[in-house]
Amino acid sequence: MARAMIGGVTREPARFHRRARPSPARPRRPDGLLTLREAAALTGVRRSVLRERIRRGHVPVRVLGKGTKAKLRLTADGLISAGLLLPDGPRSAGIGVLRAPPSVEADPPSELVSLIGLVRDQGARIAALEEQRFQLAGQLGAAMERARLLEERLAALTEGRHDDQTTWSTGASARVRVAATNPGMAHAKPAHPAAPPAPTNTVAAPPVPVAPGAAATSDTAKRTARRPIPTGPIGRIPRRLGRLIRRRANGRSPVE
Repeated sequence: MARAMIGGVTREPARFHRRARPSPARPRRPDGLLTLREAAALTGVRRSVLRERIRRGHVPVRVLGKGTKAKLRLTADGLISAGLLLPDGPRSAGIGVLRAPPSVEADPPSELVSLIGLVRDQGARIAALEEQRFQLAGQLGAAMERARLLEERLAALTEGRHDDQTTWSTGASARVRVAATNPGMAHAKPAHPAAPPAPTNTVAAPPVPVAPGAAATSDTAKRTARRPIPTGPIGRIPRRLGRLIRRRANGRSPVE
């Protein structure tokens, strides 16, 4: 052991005064309690896995202290009951020599590996779908904005034509009312300068032939039959009116 002479006094180096750290197999505490670090080093399982199993209640623990000073301690029996350790050899100092079970030391089974692969593939698919969702959301917003602008443009264009359509419909309604009041003006042209009246032509009706054995008609019937039929810009006499005139000319009743 190296020693140094300091001021006539022999002293040992400071490194020899450091307290040795206990190994996981032989903890410092005689009661056999293990910290998470010691249990992880002893079993070969990460501390996050141990915390998760403790949270689920798979590994029994002891709580030392209260409140914020509470600490979790594990025991060898608890690790053995959880299947994380197998006893091998005599116990010493309350723990003995412990060995991790083959299920922890060996490679993971093929079923677990395939399951991990499926989980990763599903995560990648979810990420791709999220990316597509964001893209579709942007396209949908652009399409809705374009539709709104087109609707506004259509409303602006149809607003000016609505007044013209209303004026035209009002004029058409007036013409229909005039035609209903005066049937002869149904086909009259709208508002134009009045044309000079057309000359009235008088056309003599041809004489009605009389059979040799038939009786002669009265003077009134002859005068009515030879009376000229007026024609003008309004058009020909309606058929029903002409039929009534002929009936009166023949001396018959207008209504049979």
